[in-house]
Amino acid sequence: MKPLPFTKYTPHKPICAPIVGCVATAPSHSKSVCVGAINLSRPADQRGDMLIEALIGLVLMAIVAVGVTTITSKVEKGKREMSVQDLAISQLQELLVKNGTGAINLCDSTDETITLPDETITVVATGCARVAATVNGVALTDLKQPIVLSATTSNGATYTVGGVSSQ
Repeated sequence: MKPLPFTKYTPHKPICAPIVGCVATAPSHSKSVCVGAINLSRPADQRGDMLIEALIGLVLMAIVAVGVTTITSKVEKGKREMSVQDLAISQLQELLVKNGTGAINLCDSTDETITLPDETITVVATGCARVAATVNGVALTDLKQPIVLSATTSNGATYTVGGVSSQ
């Protein structure tokens, strides 16, 4: 007769003694066989496998966590840069409106600035020179050019507002 699974067969010795969870023994041709046994011991070649599997799982979870953290930080950095860009553009547009209403003169020698969260930037106005043009044979002088405002941050980002759009 073949021994039950999860049991070792040793001649003339009861099998259930070293096995935890043996419910009962049944005689089988003058040998004891464990009935309903659960073998909780591992063979010598499998000891430590569970620890290695747990460590591999832990390493994989750490790699996933680092990836999620990296992606999250890049998204937050992009959101912050967009917020700073929106702030800079709105302040430059406000300067153009004030120039148009006469509240300030962007073409005089006074430097205008915009304030961002990390720094204050000087605004450069171009297009302040007066020009002459001829339209249908009529000479026009002392014409204003469209003003273009630009500001460059310390990290190299340049924000530009104004001018004429070309289509």
